[in-house]
Amino acid sequence: MKKKDNVTEQRILLTLVLPYQTAHEGQTIVCLMDGEERPMEERTAGLWTLDLPLSIRSYKELLYSYRVVEQGEIIALEAPMLHTLRLRSTEPETKPLNVVIRDRWIAPSPAHRLMSPPLCGLLGLTDRTREPLAALDCRRGEVIAFLRQEIYDGELFLVGSATEAGAWDPMHGIPLRACRHCYTLSMEGLPAMEYKVVLRRRDGSILWEEGPNRVYRPEERRSLTLTFVDEPVLQPTWERKSIEGTVAPLFALRTERSYGIGDFGDAVDFVVYLAELGQHLYQMLPFYDTTFTRTPLDSYPYNAITTYGLDPLYLDVRRLPGYDEAPLRHRWEERATALNALPRVDYLAVRQLKREVVDYCYDRANDPTMEAVRAFMSREGEDLLAYCLFCVLRDRQPGTPVTDYATYTSVREEYLLSKTIEGAQAEREVLRYAFIQYFLYDQLSRLTEVAHRHHVLIKGDLPIGVGRNSVDVWMAPHLFHLDKEAGAPPDFFSANGQDWGFPTYDWEAMAAEGFRWWRHRFAVMERHLDAIRIDHILGFFRIWSIPESSSDQRQAHYVPALGYRPDEVRGVEGLCARDEKGLYHPSPSPELYPDFGPLSAEAKQLILYLREEYHHHRNEELWRRTAIKRLLGATSDTRMLLCAEDLGSLPGSMREVMDTFELLSLEVVRMAKKSWCAYAHPNDIPYLSVGSTSTHDTSTLRDWWRSLDHSMRWDIARTYGCADDPSAAGLIRALRRLAPSVLLVLPMQDWWTLTGYGSEVPPEEEQINHPEDPKQIWDYRMPGTIAELPRHLE
Repeated sequence: MKKKDNVTEQRILLTLVLPYQTAHEGQTIVCLMDGEERPMEERTAGLWTLDLPLSIRSYKELLYSYRVVEQGEIIALEAPMLHTLRLRSTEPETKPLNVVIRDRWIAPSPAHRLMSPPLCGLLGLTDRTREPLAALDCRRGEVIAFLRQEIYDGELFLVGSATEAGAWDPMHGIPLRACRHCYTLSMEGLPAMEYKVVLRRRDGSILWEEGPNRVYRPEERRSLTLTFVDEPVLQPTWERKSIEGTVAPLFALRTERSYGIGDFGDAVDFVVYLAELGQHLYQMLPFYDTTFTRTPLDSYPYNAITTYGLDPLYLDVRRLPGYDEAPLRHRWEERATALNALPRVDYLAVRQLKREVVDYCYDRANDPTMEAVRAFMSREGEDLLAYCLFCVLRDRQPGTPVTDYATYTSVREEYLLSKTIEGAQAEREVLRYAFIQYFLYDQLSRLTEVAHRHHVLIKGDLPIGVGRNSVDVWMAPHLFHLDKEAGAPPDFFSANGQDWGFPTYDWEAMAAEGFRWWRHRFAVMERHLDAIRIDHILGFFRIWSIPESSSDQRQAHYVPALGYRPDEVRGVEGLCARDEKGLYHPSPSPELYPDFGPLSAEAKQLILYLREEYHHHRNEELWRRTAIKRLLGATSDTRMLLCAEDLGSLPGSMREVMDTFELLSLEVVRMAKKSWCAYAHPNDIPYLSVGSTSTHDTSTLRDWWRSLDHSMRWDIARTYGCADDPSAAGLIRALRRLAPSVLLVLPMQDWWTLTGYGSEVPPEEEQINHPEDPKQIWDYRMPGTIAELPRHLE
């Protein structure tokens, strides 16, 4: 017996056995435990084994997962639910014990997300993350278990032929123990028998698992064996339902006290209103600072100058210290009332007015306020300091590209040493921006607090890119390809394609740093958000990369991608982009280019074949592996509910990867994921999804519905079971009744279809953004105030 610090330890040899069929001999299984990848051996075909010596003092918790790797690259992952075991040693022995875990690969299942925060409470389900770990005594015989892959409306029991197992009486079965990732049952003392798993529902009814009887035969062992068996096949008993919510950009909100634009104070009123409607989610567009040109073009919320600093436009200035006593208050409010009466946001006037109020309150801030601001700066550290320094440089050098700024390191060092920037005093300016962020974050915290008090989740939006002139590019230019811009290829909706202006990421540099930039970005958002929409999730697979300042989309192509040799594209080179290695990449839509028409029939056939082979075969595996590596690196630390914007032309592996990470897809009725369908059918919509009727980039439901011909309306109505009400409102009622998605989150304009509110506004004026317009001003506002909105949806 070994003693250490007067505490007895039990030595064990933990043997993990995992059944798994790899695709070929070059692939192996590793077990990730305590941050270390431990290779497993395939000692028997299809059975992978790992022997792990351990010492246990009283107990030891094991959290681990399995991966398939090939030449150091991750090929496949388990679902994002760890194996969680707690091994106990109550009576240590001198000899080591051999504990055997006959394990199972954890496949993706909607149940994992549904039984975890933030969804479980709203669905009335048990929070599995608060369940105990599977507690196992190293010396106590056999335990059987099966993975927690389904939702059961009641308790599970083992009922068998032996008297000890109820003699087939379901009222006298042995209860299974619900643990974090599995159900367990000690078989100690039970004889050989046949058995089944039985569900005793909350209403008292009994449901037996399907299939033949299971067979148990005891093993003679002096130490623990945990054997995972197949999950029981039971008829679904849990009734699916949708959690309803609303998408409304902050700038679009309006109250009697608004300053010409919605703000975090208005958002508090809005979440209370949503709670009154019985809704449980408020989704916003990005709310990070976009101020650079100081023109209305800064209204583009996806072109932020920071992934940390909140937009000063969303500050509720009425809550600033000193506002109520200000002699200018009445003049400010007269101007605010005039701006608030406008049908659209006047960005220049709103920004000027809010700046005046902020400057007044900042200039007169008392010592306790400034002490709180300085303490906030100290807590926020590098994030806030970098943002403030950047804002000072931007203000002093209007219009100057960030690439022409002094380096972040030099500016930071100078400021910390002398409180100057490039020789000029800067502390007052830096503290002004810290003052603004202090109150912005305080108001965002208040919004989240009020929302949670009313059982409303707050969902944010993570843009796929960051602005070229941004804090992030200034701090870490090595993480970006500044000679490239991200966008979307030409298609039948936008013949010239889209150039978003963002620099593309240097993913290799990010990977070399352990994806620290991405992990931190998610961590910043997680402080105040329950869920996020990941904009253009396709960017984790591939990005449409355009040479900077190029207006010719034929020079753009997907990155990463495997291109063709010159001899493979001979005769159609003009419809391909040539990369830095001299390889060619066919356009996704060659038919849109004028060069296509004059081609010979053979050349047309060639370019169309290359297009198909390139986008649906040649690069599929590359894009799948790329997405797995990037998403794993970026998202594995976050506890937020991750919802993906997965619209458009998608790789064939998109669904597989989304399932692997258990991401919620976006399902918009008019945007079928099947190319041969005119609209999404409810049976094709995965429950683990966000259902909607439109997005900020499309026309509203009302406008879309009126654009459809009579036969299409009837076809949709029949499919969704609302033929008795073939209208836009009828479609929403059908979605609420069918609950094809766990989240039903509609733009506020679409919800109004149920009541007729806002019908005086022409439908085409309700669209937030026209993505084909690079100079779009995002200035939409709701037609009335939140107080005037209908108090019921029906």
